[in-house]
Amino acid sequence: MRDAAYLKLADCANLPGFTVQEAKNKIKNLRSTYSQELKKVKQSKKSGLDEVYQPSLIWYKEIDSFLGPVIASRDAQAPTVSWSILLIEYN
Repeated sequence: MRDAAYLKLADCANLPGFTVQEAKNKIKNLRSTYSQELKKVKQSKKSGLDEVYQPSLIWYKEIDSFLGPVIASRDAQAPTVSWSILLIEYN
């Protein structure tokens, strides 16, 4: 099921030479960047300063809308949603 979702994502990208492996790498990089930005936001909230860090990435709010609940559920030790389900539902 996960491989099918990666294949569908690669096909939907409609980019020449965009393979399943490149889709996996892109997802990994996006999650990593998102996690780094989220960490900065959480650290700024913990610092007690009046200003909370605001990510400058134009896609941060978009990715936070569907990754945020997944990350939050992992933090709470709840069962997680698989990427393949998110990919299929998002497309």
